[in-house]
Amino acid sequence: MVTTLAFRGVRYYISEAFKSLWYNKVMAITSMITVMGSLLLLGFFMLIVVNVNELTAQIENQCEVQAFMNYEATAEQEQAVFSAVSAIPGIKTVTFVSKEDAFESYKASLGDDAVVMEGMAPDFLPASCRIVAEDIRQLQPIIEQVKQIDGIAEVVSQRETIDNIISFTSVIRKGCLISTLLLTIIAIFIIANTIKLDVHARQKEIHIMKYVGATDWFIRWPFIIEGIFVGIIGALISILLLWVGFASAGSAIPDFVKSAIFVVPFGQSMPIISLILIAFGALIGALGSIIAVRKHLAV
Repeated sequence: MVTTLAFRGVRYYISEAFKSLWYNKVMAITSMITVMGSLLLLGFFMLIVVNVNELTAQIENQCEVQAFMNYEATAEQEQAVFSAVSAIPGIKTVTFVSKEDAFESYKASLGDDAVVMEGMAPDFLPASCRIVAEDIRQLQPIIEQVKQIDGIAEVVSQRETIDNIISFTSVIRKGCLISTLLLTIIAIFIIANTIKLDVHARQKEIHIMKYVGATDWFIRWPFIIEGIFVGIIGALISILLLWVGFASAGSAIPDFVKSAIFVVPFGQSMPIISLILIAFGALIGALGSIIAVRKHLAV
């Protein structure tokens, strides 16, 4: 009996929600388009943020410091310097690069021009240590400690470049967040106005229901379901446009460009983003409905 009543109640809520949508279909479509536009940009921003975060993490993990030893250092002194560097806390890995390894690496970097190095002694470059920190925030203290080690001639890092990249990605994240908040507020406002039209059209009916004992939630649920439906439809359209847009752009963009822009493959990130957009659309719709109905329930 309880199950039957609950089912009838849900069926009533859904039926009333769709009646309202049909009655105010122009405003409902306007709301869907607004939600679609907001969530389309939100999905685009989320794709950007996901890839920016992954790119930043890769850059941080690859942030390497190279500590060059004195050219005149003996093999024993080089080993002592390597041991001293390895003992510094906060270092993830330390790789010893001998003079011979440095020579071969430099020679390989020249490509066809490497012929100019034929006949040269392989030890004209100094030995060095390649250092990777566990946390990029520990990099500067590590550099300072490495400089204090006897036998280190020079320390080279890309810290400034890394800091600039991280600052730039931080600006992108904040810009995406602010834009998303503004678009969300606009979407909630338009959905709330759509629901208000329904509420005004059914004002007498709501008053009668209140007088005969209907609870606020009994009156509220059809409008909430209406808002949720509007939000979900807008989200589904935005997801479809993201997939179609990427498929169209993907065929025109070279693979090496796509791999540089989409560090996380589109197909890998979109399922999660799609679920978030649907949930966000439903939430926007529900909030807009609750805001619109709340003040009209006081009779």
